[in-house]
Amino acid sequence: MEKRERTNVTQACDACRRRKMRCERTSQAGLEAMCKACRSSGFYCTFDLPANRRGPRPKTHIHVNGLRTPSGGPQMQNERANSTSTESSASSTIPSIDAVCPPEIFNQIIQDYLDSMYPILPFFHIPTFKKNLADGLHSRDSSFFCFIISLCAAVSGMQPKRFLHYRNMSPAFESSYPTLLDFIKRVHLVVQKTREPDMHENMTMTSWALAYTLFMSHACIGQSSSCRIYKAEATAIVLDMACHRLGAYADINPIETQVRKKAFWITVASHICLRITGESLDTLNDRTIFDQADTENLHVLPFDDEYITAEHVTIPPPGELQVAFAFCKATEMIRTMAAIWKDPTQPKVTTSTQHSHQFSDTIGSCSCGKLIETAPPLLIFQDRLRKVRACILNLPKQLGAMYRPPSSLGLRDMQIEIMRVNLHIQHMWMQHVLIDRLELASMMMTESEGGLGPKKIWEMRDDVYLQLLAILDGVTEDSLAPNGHALVLMIRQVAASLLDFPPNGDEVQMEISRQAQTYLKHFTVALSRLDSNYIHGQVIDMNILKQQHMAPMTYEGVDGPAT
Repeated sequence: MEKRERTNVTQACDACRRRKMRCERTSQAGLEAMCKACRSSGFYCTFDLPANRRGPRPKTHIHVNGLRTPSGGPQMQNERANSTSTESSASSTIPSIDAVCPPEIFNQIIQDYLDSMYPILPFFHIPTFKKNLADGLHSRDSSFFCFIISLCAAVSGMQPKRFLHYRNMSPAFESSYPTLLDFIKRVHLVVQKTREPDMHENMTMTSWALAYTLFMSHACIGQSSSCRIYKAEATAIVLDMACHRLGAYADINPIETQVRKKAFWITVASHICLRITGESLDTLNDRTIFDQADTENLHVLPFDDEYITAEHVTIPPPGELQVAFAFCKATEMIRTMAAIWKDPTQPKVTTSTQHSHQFSDTIGSCSCGKLIETAPPLLIFQDRLRKVRACILNLPKQLGAMYRPPSSLGLRDMQIEIMRVNLHIQHMWMQHVLIDRLELASMMMTESEGGLGPKKIWEMRDDVYLQLLAILDGVTEDSLAPNGHALVLMIRQVAASLLDFPPNGDEVQMEISRQAQTYLKHFTVALSRLDSNYIHGQVIDMNILKQQHMAPMTYEGVDGPAT
């Protein structure tokens, strides 16, 4: 029997590739088009499947010194051109941290977040996060990797002066990112190339944190379209994971419960602030979503992360002020600014015209929400203002509005001071917003009908101006900077309302105008000091700056349009 010689095959046929077996073809005449397996099966060999790349897999990450140059050279263009190729797809490999920044800068950014920004924006459970980072989860989990680099972008965007410090730490980092805009765009590009195609089918709180930090970073550089998309994504994840439903917390551990509740309140807070300032990111306006939400039970525990484990919750020592306590107080203020719960103490809803004058709010108990009679706007906003003022009574001394911290603070005391500043500036701003609504509602009524006259409105405003100036007198740049420019914009909004009192009219109006001019000078001095954190040519969200003056709104105001 004549021995057949096997021909070297450079590409296996489709059938052998599917079966993952050796493709053997012989040099016998007339059989070149058929391999041994296909010949025995009576089929012809086909070669329709795309050929895989031969040789070692190319590296997919680029070190910092190879990142985009200021002129946007060909290397970055090649990266964009290859971003859709199968070899560099997100599921093939996860880049290393130095694809975005050197490890020492990454560690510094994460530490800055934990030290100063975590009390305001707690995206995770700190002990769990540190363990995941030490175990190298970012090298195995693409979602976790994308989150930590997007967190770096958010921290840099909210604290521009810290970004200058990061650039000074490494010449390679400085040359790669001439501006904050370059850094955030680079992070966004890496995230888009690394995210899994089915990322929305396996949603976790890391997915929410990723979307929210991308929303924050794009807001800092003024990219409103991307900001809107990621805000909607973060909101959709919160709703899909039922963070607003008490039943969703029945079978999860204390750590996951705390993280989900914090995510719920962070999402609601950003939603309310954007609605009030006129932004069109209204993604939580469906009253039926929150009709079953019991916000009393959705409050987070006022305990810091070290007291919460997957098995149990430990009560902190008596007298030890928790940083999380201030976050809980902030959620109480947020709750007063939107009707996401029904107050059992008052009949705020009616579905019949027989009680059309009964006090009612714009959220109803009916399933469709269409048969709702709203209360007079003046009563709604007076009730809201009363609740806002009452929600921070009896605070601990370190969180008091007039508390003056010592010049030297430890880490924990500094975190409490950051939360104190955040809490009271937001408190004054919320009162200012509601007084604006009260003034609009009073314009439609006479004083005999219950409307508030100019003198009464000014007395309410005067109290807010005096308290806010007193708070700002004790605020340092270090305690304000971790809040980004959001608090500065709130202060500007309050100060800008002083321009609405021209020196004309009767004697009462003239006196109001003189006081307004005095307050305006004090706010100018305070803002010139506080705004120093946002110089050096850094990019600030101009879309948010345009919203310094209150956008024209109807009486629905903070609750959205009534049905």
